[in-house]
Amino acid sequence: MIEGRDDPVEFYVTRYIEADDSGQARTAVLQHFEAELKSLGWASKNGIASVEETDEIDASDVPMTEPGFVFFPHAGH
Repeated sequence: MIEGRDDPVEFYVTRYIEADDSGQARTAVLQHFEAELKSLGWASKNGIASVEETDEIDASDVPMTEPGFVFFPHAGH
């Protein structure tokens, strides 16, 4: 339930992970993200998370705090 609504939602989120290659980055970010959802009490019962894009950036470009979520209604609704 987000903002008092129980409808399915989709979202984008950017996370920064140190990894040797894009495959390792995808695995690590999904594990990190799953732990983050659990810590927020947002553990999904039937949700699906996927990585759309990975980009290599310099460590100096990583912000001090992680960006938030961008939510939008699930396309199936």
